[in-house]
Amino acid sequence: DIKLNILGEGSEREKLEQFIKDNNLEENVKLPGFKNVKEMEEYYLDSSIFASASLKESFGLAVLEASSYKLPIVAFSSAKGLVEILEKNSGILIDNRNIEVMANTIIELLNNKEKRNELRINSFNNSKRFLANNVKREWEDLLNEKIS
Repeated sequence: DIKLNILGEGSEREKLEQFIKDNNLEENVKLPGFKNVKEMEEYYLDSSIFASASLKESFGLAVLEASSYKLPIVAFSSAKGLVEILEKNSGILIDNRNIEVMANTIIELLNNKEKRNELRINSFNNSKRFLANNVKREWEDLLNEKIS
């Protein structure tokens, strides 16, 4: 059974609720709303894939959090902040905000455990670039380079 949890709040909530009801998806699609950090951890641990539907994203903290929980990432390439975060093979970027391609990509990942596991490992390893000590070291290197 596939379950979809759409977390967060936004202006489209009522439309989503109606769509779910109209299509009898109440058993498989949930709208838990805003969750705090601890509650988010439970969702990350219970998930197989993290799909970001953001059309724009400045940095992508949620994607980094999901990566740190070894979740494969699927996102739109229009979210430029995510493009900067996701290195080659650490996530799948969907061009042209193509919803159909995103849906098919998610289905393919759900059906291909080997590819999903490869992305899980790559996603997790990529997230380590953003650990505080690694970012600090990059800043120190950059500043030392500029001073020298």
